[in-house]
Amino acid sequence: MLAYLVYVTGAANNYDGKYDGETFEGNEFVDFYSINKDKKLVIQ
Repeated sequence: MLAYLVYVTGAANNYDGKYDGETFEGNEFVDFYSINKDKKLVIQ
């Protein structure tokens, strides 16, 4: 598995609908996410 860390000019530290993605909670046993503004974000 590959993971990338990128910086996007213009992205904000708060929730940003253009760049942040919420979890679908598709796996009942494993779900990796961070929390920002009460949202579970898999892409932040």
